[in-house]
Amino acid sequence: MLKNLRLGLKIGLGFCIVLALLVTVSGTSIVSLKKAEDGIIKYREFVRNTNLVSNIQTNILMMRMNVINYFSTESDESVQKYKHYLSDMQNHLQDAKQDIQNPKQALLISDIDSTVSAYQNAFSQLIELTRKIS
Repeated sequence: MLKNLRLGLKIGLGFCIVLALLVTVSGTSIVSLKKAEDGIIKYREFVRNTNLVSNIQTNILMMRMNVINYFSTESDESVQKYKHYLSDMQNHLQDAKQDIQNPKQALLISDIDSTVSAYQNAFSQLIELTRKIS
């Protein structure tokens, strides 16, 4: 079949085949890059949410340590540190409420918020009671 074609036609046909392969490879590359970009965006969101929750957890743990320390010493320093970590935690919690879009995760953040409020009220009552007793 190719023996009957002229040399110019054969070269042109070869060029068209190479060009078609180039377009196919380029199209596949563009689609793959778009998928990679979407994956990176999801990963970035995941990392950001993880960092926010990690900061919240760290501050909650530090709050708890200061509550335990208050049980032992009843010092105002423990209360001040508790308030400092509470403030930091509330800032991170506000950021998480604004940034986290996943409905399941947003529900968990709301649960954390209400639980921390209850914890804060209980600790305030503890401080009042210990001061009344002292």
